Amino acid sequence: MKLRNAKNGKTAVVVTGCSSGIGKTIAEHLAAHDFLVFATTRNVSDAKIIHDPHKENLIPISPLDLTQREEIRAAVDSIKSNLLSRGCDGLYGIVSNAGGGSIAPLELMDMSIMEKELKARVLGPAILVQLLLPEIRRAGGRLLWITTPSLVPVPYKSSIHVPEFATHGLARTFRIELSPWRVPSIMIACGGVKTRAVTRMDLELSQNLEAWSKEQLGRYGTALKAVLMRDSKIAAMGINPQKVAKTVETALRSKKPKSVYKVGVSKQLENLSSLSEEKVDYLFISMMRGNHL
Repeated sequence: MKLRNAKNGKTAVVVTGCSSGIGKTIAEHLAAHDFLVFATTRNVSDAKIIHDPHKENLIPISPLDLTQREEIRAAVDSIKSNLLSRGCDGLYGIVSNAGGGSIAPLELMDMSIMEKELKARVLGPAILVQLLLPEIRRAGGRLLWITTPSLVPVPYKSSIHVPEFATHGLARTFRIELSPWRVPSIMIACGGVKTRAVTRMDLELSQNLEAWSKEQLGRYGTALKAVLMRDSKIAAMGINPQKVAKTVETALRSKKPKSVYKVGVSKQLENLSSLSEEKVDYLFISMMRGNHL
C-alpha cells in the first residue's frame, strides 16, 4: 500500500527511543523506504549518532526525555513546525518505543527506576499522543506500540513488565476510544530481539550483585545469577531488530492492520501465555522455590 500525506510524496511518522537498538533500526528502515521519520532521542549527543546529511528522510528530534513534560511539548512544537515546513498533511504514525528497565527483586529495587519507567513508557507516551492526535486525525494515521509479547509477571524484571502491563492497557484503550475516527492502535509484540539493552541490564545486575549485602545475596543471589545465564542464552538466539522494523512497516502500510503483530515470539512463550494467571504464577513460584529460573 502506497502512502502519501505530503506534497513531497513522503509519509511522516514519529519514532521514539532512537538512540540505539530497535528504535534506531525502525527509524533507519522507514527512512530508507520512503517515510519521513522524526526520530527522537533523549540526549542531543545520541541525535548526532543518527544524523546523516545523506539521509534527508531521517530528522532527529532531541532532546526528548518522555519523563519531562516540557521536553515533550518542545518536541511536539518541533515536529509540528517540520510538518508545516515540509508540506505534510498531518502525521501518519507514532511508533512508541522508548523505555529501558533493570533486573532486580522488588524488595531490593531502587524505586526511582520503576517511577522513571512508568513515566517513560506510559505517562509520557500518553501525553505525546494527546498533543499529536490532531495531526494523526488529519492524516488518517495510526498509533503503534512496541511491547513485550505477553502479560506475564517475569520475576526480577518488574521495572520492565509492570509498565508493559500498563502499556497494553493504554494501547487497547486508545484503540477503543479512537475507533469512531478509524484511528488504529496497534501493538508490535516483540520477543527475543538482539539489542544492547540486554547487555546493559546484565552489566547493571552484575554491579548490583557486588553491591548488595551477604544477607540480600543469600536470598536472591543464586536465582539472579541464573537470570544472567538465561539472558545470555536468549541474547545469542535473538532475532535481528530489522525483523521488527519490517513488521512496523507492514503495520503502517496495511489497509486493514491487525491489532497485534507478533515477531520473535517463541513457542514456549506462546504456551506460557495460553495458561491461566494462576497456572503461570504457580509455575514461577515452583521455579523460585527451587531457587533457579
